[in-house]
Amino acid sequence: MEKRYFLKPGYIFFSKEGHLLETVLGSCISLCLFDPENKMGVMTHYIYATYRAEDEKGYTGSVALPFALKTMIDNGSKLEKLKAHIVGGGKNPRLTDKVGKENSEFAIDFINKQKISLLTLDVGQEKSRRVIFNTTTGELQVKSIDIIRK
Repeated sequence: MEKRYFLKPGYIFFSKEGHLLETVLGSCISLCLFDPENKMGVMTHYIYATYRAEDEKGYTGSVALPFALKTMIDNGSKLEKLKAHIVGGGKNPRLTDKVGKENSEFAIDFINKQKISLLTLDVGQEKSRRVIFNTTTGELQVKSIDIIRK
C-alpha cells in the first residue's frame, strides 16, 4: 500500500518508494513527472510562473520545474522516458485569469522544450481541482471541486 502525502503550495515531493501525492489547485499548477521504468515520480505545486524577489523560490515554476526534472535525472531517469501531467491554472471569475494562464503556459513550454511526453493537460477551468498522483504507476486522478468563497 502506498504512503500518502498532501502537497502544500510551494512544495515539491519526489518518491521512489511509492506514494499517493495529493493537492488542491486553483490558479496554481501541479506538474507531475513519472518514470515508468524506475517506478518513481515527482509532483510540484507552484503559485507563480517566474521568480520574483518577494517570493519563496519553490513557489515559482521557474525554480520548481527545473528542480523536479533534475531530481528525476539525478535518480536515474532518462529524459526521453519521462511522462508528464499538467493540472491547474484555473480562472477565478472574480479576478483576472492572468496568473493561471501564465502558470499553464510556463509548464507547457517547459515540457515542450524538454520534449517530455505529455499524458494529461487539464488547465484553465473555473473550478478548482483535487489531484491525486501515484508515483509508482503514474496514474493521475483529477476531480473538479467547488470552493466556497465568502
